[in-house]
Amino acid sequence: MSQSTSAKRPTQPESLRLFFGLACPSWATIRQQLQQLRDASQDPCSGLQVVSEASLHITLKFLGSCQAALTSPLIEVLETVGSDSGSFTLKLQGAGSFHGALWLGVDAQPGLTALVQRLEQALLPLGFTVDSKPFRPHLTLARLGHKPQFNTRAWQQQWRDTEWGDLEVSAVS
Repeated sequence: MSQSTSAKRPTQPESLRLFFGLACPSWATIRQQLQQLRDASQDPCSGLQVVSEASLHITLKFLGSCQAALTSPLIEVLETVGSDSGSFTLKLQGAGSFHGALWLGVDAQPGLTALVQRLEQALLPLGFTVDSKPFRPHLTLARLGHKPQFNTRAWQQQWRDTEWGDLEVSAVS
């Protein structure tokens, strides 16, 4: 009598796609812009995938795929850096596109830059590195799929000088 044995697969630790960011309200001007992009995205050729209002944020530090075991130390970093950040005001103005995304511009004022630097320093002991690319704050409204036919140049021309409003920052999430 022969017996079949199957090798047990090692269990993979759960991973999460994580980032630190600032939540953004979708006030009337942004809500209107999102609706216009949603309308344009109804054409399957547009290639637009519009961000939901609940997901609007300004990314401070993208961490990528992280093991779930890092959640507690990351929450500690969030609480420490967040409590030291104080409050400041960001101006949202202009529009653009890069890396397959349509975005609204964010004024990189000193309070925001200092917050990002404190965050990156606090993450070093957890094995994260300081970004080599300069920090370019923005609020992503939509992503562009493969070979989109949406006219990003015309969109940028139309909205590049628009002042979207001020964002009071009092918490990191």
